[in-house]
Amino acid sequence: MKQLIKQAGALAALCVMGIGVAYGEAPVPDESVATALEVMNECRKVINYWEASNPPDPAALDAYAMGACAARINTFVDFYELIEGMGWMTQELKICFPEKVSAEQLIRVAQKHIEERPEALNNKWIVQAYAAFHRAFPCPR
Repeated sequence: MKQLIKQAGALAALCVMGIGVAYGEAPVPDESVATALEVMNECRKVINYWEASNPPDPAALDAYAMGACAARINTFVDFYELIEGMGWMTQELKICFPEKVSAEQLIRVAQKHIEERPEALNNKWIVQAYAAFHRAFPCPR
């Protein structure tokens, strides 16, 4: 069982740590990896919904895209917490999420980061998410 947990942790580490701390310098090698542009478009639909003065017609909502945005954010945080909990993160790479951070806050942080870096729109989303959260929620050194 311990070996299985270590292997799962190693896989998760590759997913998150393998993003490169280059903050978005890695182009997306294939179409199976979401780009920052794809996720930005998904998350923009969520933010537009939140900011609408009148609730939109439910039939007009892109529920798939909105759900995908929230799922990507939650999955990132879950994998990050797994790796950090295993002690595999150096202090300089850690993200110190606030205790009561909301999904809305996380989506807005990631969205703002991506929108401010149009040159990175075709890069891996996970790289941009890490950079956004690392900058927004630094840990004391």
